[in-house]
Amino acid sequence: MTENISTTHEEIENRIEENSNKMISELDKNNYEKALDFAYEILVELSTDDTFVETYDCLYCLIQDKIFILEHALKMSQKEDFNLSFFYDSVQMKYSAVARSYLTIIVGCEIISRDITMFKDISGDLSYSCNAVQSPIKGLYIRRFLVKSVLATGVMNEINLHSQIAAFLT
Repeated sequence: MTENISTTHEEIENRIEENSNKMISELDKNNYEKALDFAYEILVELSTDDTFVETYDCLYCLIQDKIFILEHALKMSQKEDFNLSFFYDSVQMKYSAVARSYLTIIVGCEIISRDITMFKDISGDLSYSCNAVQSPIKGLYIRRFLVKSVLATGVMNEINLHSQIAAFLT
């Protein structure tokens, strides 16, 4: 039985690596829409039914390394003229609540970092997206990712830090 579980995890890791390579290839071509599709496929792996904390934490860490590449590419794309609002709307149409939440946070926080006035509009979407995830463990990881991502935008210097974090965590 243990052999079967490790094979499953190996298959998951292989799918993550394969989709990560495809995402990076699309980012190299500045094809952000396709890159977001491959990022979604990576993040779908977090929808696993295996919510044993240690296993989920390992999977989360593996995926975060891959998703950091997407976050960095979006930050570096500030020089390029493309519509992040289009990407923000398109990721909200994705099926998996877990993957959709992560992508909404990634793109939403990039929009906020470029235009702080968008924080009020987008923060409600981000909270709603996190609340859509019913699993306590998955929800905890998403909220942690949300707080980390929002802090990275620098917007928290402009608002009441404690009240906003409390709002995100409830």
